[in-house]
Amino acid sequence: MKFLLFFLVLSVAGFCIFLTIHVLPENNNELNLLIQEYQKADSNKNIEKLKKISIQFSELASKAKGYRQKLYIGMQFYLDGQIAEYANDVEKEKSFYTKAYPYLYSKNTAIWDIKLYIARKLSEIYMKEKKYELMDRWLARIDSVLKEMDSLKVDGRNEITAVYHKEKAFILLDSNDISRATREAEISWEIYQKHPQDISRTTLRHLFYLKAKIAMARKEYLAAINYISFALKNWIDEDGLFPSGFYKIFVDAHLKNGTSEEAVQTLNHILTHPLLYKHDRARAEYMSLYYLAQIYQKNEKNALSRKYAEQAMQYSLPVEIRENLKSIFTPQEESYHARH
Repeated sequence: MKFLLFFLVLSVAGFCIFLTIHVLPENNNELNLLIQEYQKADSNKNIEKLKKISIQFSELASKAKGYRQKLYIGMQFYLDGQIAEYANDVEKEKSFYTKAYPYLYSKNTAIWDIKLYIARKLSEIYMKEKKYELMDRWLARIDSVLKEMDSLKVDGRNEITAVYHKEKAFILLDSNDISRATREAEISWEIYQKHPQDISRTTLRHLFYLKAKIAMARKEYLAAINYISFALKNWIDEDGLFPSGFYKIFVDAHLKNGTSEEAVQTLNHILTHPLLYKHDRARAEYMSLYYLAQIYQKNEKNALSRKYAEQAMQYSLPVEIRENLKSIFTPQEESYHARH
C-alpha cells in the first residue's frame, strides 16, 4: 500500500512537471520579446543582431534556473547555429544545432517551429553528406515532434504536419529513396483531404510541385505535366506566382513526353496575357523566354532559340540563367552580349 501511495505521488509530481514544460502557456515576456527580435533579425539575415540576441540569451541563462535555464541555453545554441548557417560554416552549424535540440522545451509555438527546423536542416545536411543513418535519425525526430504536437492539440498542427511530411519527402527524394518520398507525400495529401481549411495555398502549391517531382523521378512524365497544369490553372494564375521549379519540371516533362509544342503554347500564353503573374511580371516573362529558347535549342531550331534568348537577355537576369543563355549564341554573339 505504501509503495502504491509513493508511486502515485511520483506520478502526480511527474505529471505536474510535464504540464509545466509542455502544456501550460509560456508566460514569459522576456522570451517572447527576444523571439520576436530574433524572427525580425532572421528574416533580414542580420548576423550582427543575431549575435547580440545570442548574448542576451546567454545572460538570461546565467540568471535562470530549471527548465527555463535549459531553454535559454538551447536558444543560444540555436542562434549560434543560425549564424554559422549564414556564414556557410556547416561543421559549426551541425554542432550548434545538435547541441540546441535537447534543450528546447516550451509551449511557445516558435520553439516547436525551431525544433522542427533543426531536425529538417540536419536531415538535409546529412543527406547531402550521404550519411543516411544520421539523416534517418533526424527525420525520425521530426516525427517525434509532430506526434507530440498532435497529442497536445497545438494550434496549427495540421498545416505544420502537412508541411513537414512534405519537407521529409523532398529530402528523401533527393536521397533517391522514391518509395519513402512517395509515402511522405501521401501523408501530406491525406492531411489536406481531411482538413482542407487548415492547409495554406502555398503548402498546397508546394505539394503539387512535390508530386510532379516524384512523377518525374518515376518517369511518369504525363502525370508530372498534369500536376503542374492543375496547379497552373487553379492557383498560380490567381496568386501571380509561378515558381522557377515549376517551369523546369513542366518543360522537362513535355520534352521527355514528346509534347514540347504544348509547353510552347503554355509559355506563349504567359507572354501574351499581361494580367497573368502581375506580382512579378518581369520574372514570368524572362523565365518563359528562357525556356522557349531552351526548347527550340533542344529541337535544333537554332534561329528561334537565339530569337528568344536575345529577348530574355534584355532583362536583369540571375547569373545562372544568363550563363545558360550564353551557350545558345555563337562566340561572336556571346561577345556582343557580354559588352551590352
